Amino acid sequence: MGNTSFTVNDGDRFRRGTGYACYKKLGAHIRREGGKMGVRFCLWAPNAQRVAVITSATGWDEDQGA
Repeated sequence: MGNTSFTVNDGDRFRRGTGYACYKKLGAHIRREGGKMGVRFCLWAPNAQRVAVITSATGWDEDQGA
């Protein structure tokens, strides 16, 4: 599948508005990793003070898994 990590270069391109393929890395993507199926979630939020992924697995609690 290639490199799925969001790199410094990806961030630079995204900021400049030339990151046309960033959709391949940002957001939620179902994938197999370490022999297990799961969802990899990546976002670019350089000034965020806090980020939470809230799901039924966390009981819809933003503080779980932080």
